[in-house]
Amino acid sequence: MNLKCKVREALEASNESKRKDEIIQQKEIELSCALGQVQNAQEEILIHSKNAINLKALEVDNENILKQLSHAITNVNNVTSERDFLSKELSEVQFLFDEYKSTSGKEEEIELIQKLKEEALSAKKISHKLEQQLDLWRNESDDLKDEKIRLLREVAQLKRESGIEETTSNLLDPKNSPSINEVDAGESKLTTSEAALIKCHIELYHDDVRRANRKFEMNDKEKTMLPFSDS
Repeated sequence: MNLKCKVREALEASNESKRKDEIIQQKEIELSCALGQVQNAQEEILIHSKNAINLKALEVDNENILKQLSHAITNVNNVTSERDFLSKELSEVQFLFDEYKSTSGKEEEIELIQKLKEEALSAKKISHKLEQQLDLWRNESDDLKDEKIRLLREVAQLKRESGIEETTSNLLDPKNSPSINEVDAGESKLTTSEAALIKCHIELYHDDVRRANRKFEMNDKEKTMLPFSDS
């Protein structure tokens, strides 16, 4: 808004400068006429130098003309100085206006770049949090694997102690793991407490396997949803 006012003032000043240029031209014409009058007066003084009465009157006229000439010269100098000042001010306003036009586009570009940087930083933080959550789930999954192996070993140990011959490696796959019905079928070979303990361990083992499978599925889904890693 200040720039528009400044430009408007500069245009008004330019118009005022043009008007004063016309005044200067008019004053120059008047000055030329005055110089002609002075010259004529001097010629008349030379012509009528012998006439004392006319000479005195001409001298008075000459003084008046010289005063007018001095006043006209002063006005011309003042108008010229003011015109130079207005011209300089107009140049400064034009420079500011050009600077404003050249920088307005850059400000929008800088603002867009800053916005993109902020969005990238936010996405990076979200990705980092998701990676941390994924690592946490992986650790939990490893813990579940360790617990599953421990339970399998306990079940195998119980079976060895109970006389059931089955290798631990067959239990690593849930499809090959003993079911509760199988334990029921073999209760005739075990005591009541041993069969109940084995059934309890097998139930816990199945629960852990199902829980671990759910965790793995969730981890795979979350990993595919990650926008990008922090690499």
